[in-house]
Amino acid sequence: MEAAGLAFSVAQTLLAALSYPPLQQMFTMWGYQSELENLERTVSTVSAVLLDAQSVDEEKLSNYERNLIEKLKDAVYDADDLLDEFATLAKRQHQLCMEGNEKSLTKV
Repeated sequence: MEAAGLAFSVAQTLLAALSYPPLQQMFTMWGYQSELENLERTVSTVSAVLLDAQSVDEEKLSNYERNLIEKLKDAVYDADDLLDEFATLAKRQHQLCMEGNEKSLTKV
């Protein structure tokens, strides 16, 4: 199942991003450490299912199984989009802090 392979790759990239120390620090600083841990566990589980789905001939899957795999793929892509938005927000926050620090230094 080729589409599951692509989603699996996205899930692996997402797991790597979730374990990135600066991102983990931001989640902790903003009080979302437990949510990050839950997301890591969930993505890891979904990743395992998608890995298994790659080795199965799609014609052998029931409609229920195909539907479930599609929903898991959608969830991985949604989580990836959400993480991208979070990273953009974190970068923006960091830039604002840096600009604020620069203004403070020029006043001294």
